[in-house]
Amino acid sequence: MLCKPEVSYCKNKKQGLELLTKLPPLSTSTRSFSGFASPEKYAEEAEVLARTLRNRGQPFHEDFFYTAGYDSPFKLFNRHNEVWYFKK
Repeated sequence: MLCKPEVSYCKNKKQGLELLTKLPPLSTSTRSFSGFASPEKYAEEAEVLARTLRNRGQPFHEDFFYTAGYDSPFKLFNRHNEVWYFKK
């Protein structure tokens, strides 16, 4: 993978273009879960996290959430996925 620090993307010859997002320092509330994550699974886990934060009275930006998957699609067990809400 060829990356240049002055641009916001990396070129991968086999897989095409991978976009990177540079974020300023931030605080998030995070929920981790295992298994193969689908868009529906991410949405379910985000709702569980949102409900937990509301019940605890913790303010967060409810209009969007981020997702993260850390494993190769070939890894079958002990997969690690996350959903994040930004704290207010």
